[in-house]
Amino acid sequence: MRLSKRLADEKAFVERRLGNAVICPRCRATLATYSDHCSAELWEMCPGFEAIENAKREFALEAER
Repeated sequence: MRLSKRLADEKAFVERRLGNAVICPRCRATLATYSDHCSAELWEMCPGFEAIENAKREFALEAER
């Protein structure tokens, strides 16, 4: 499945913004390992998820300009 240009741009922005940094201090996940390492329950606030969502919000704000 091919991403729309906006989603592809958002994905690239998030990857650049977060890079290989640890995005979750609890499970030590990076963006690339997040889906395999995250141990948070669905009802828990996960720092990794928050990092990804914050980067998406930054993208949206820059895209509006």
